[in-house]
Amino acid sequence: WGSTEAAIASGVYPVAIAEQLWTVGKGNLLPWVKEAYDEEGIDHPTLLPDDGTGATVPYDEFIAAKPDLILAPYSGITKEQYEQLAEIAPTVAYPEAPWTTTWQDTITITAQALGRSEHGQTILDEIDTYLADQAEEHPEFEGKTIAALYPGPNAISPYTELDPRLAILTKLGFDVAPSVAELDTSDGGFYYELSWEEADKIDADVVVTYFDDDKQAAAFLEDQKALAIAAVKNGSVAQV
Repeated sequence: WGSTEAAIASGVYPVAIAEQLWTVGKGNLLPWVKEAYDEEGIDHPTLLPDDGTGATVPYDEFIAAKPDLILAPYSGITKEQYEQLAEIAPTVAYPEAPWTTTWQDTITITAQALGRSEHGQTILDEIDTYLADQAEEHPEFEGKTIAALYPGPNAISPYTELDPRLAILTKLGFDVAPSVAELDTSDGGFYYELSWEEADKIDADVVVTYFDDDKQAAAFLEDQKALAIAAVKNGSVAQV
């Protein structure tokens, strides 16, 4: 994930990309990706099937796409999967741990692999300028603490600072709530699970929540378990 948009922004349109099960619109193609291909009059890419976990690799589809390069800087591929992909084409994986590459590094690595490092730096500069402008327009964000959460039926999953969903919010002036790190049991992962019994320990001025549909999002705001979180009780929730 992420390398698709980074490649397109660098001027390269992949022949095949991972399908997106967690998206809006139709066809499992992110709407802004579809728009980018359509604007250039380029055929839509082959969608590589995903089982919903990102843990399987459709090797036959990779072979059929005949790529010159395989990009996976923000992924969860294993060493074995990397070695098998590398037999199909040169493969760029994550530098440290699965699913923890920063969005900045994802852009830099992708652009560098495509021989377009200058494009990558331009993209980063444009993003930084945009976020700085947003922060300036919203001085009320400065110093407010924030947590990003994926609530499930049996547990709630806070994202750590390694996840782009949370990391990018700090560019708007927010501080990651100290409780996010204090409760972290992931051992260097991008999220961890917290029992609902401990939900009251999520101490943040604002929480951002992620749901599969509007019905779940609406139910969360009235869920007694969720109301144990001070920000939810106070109505300081932004829902995606």
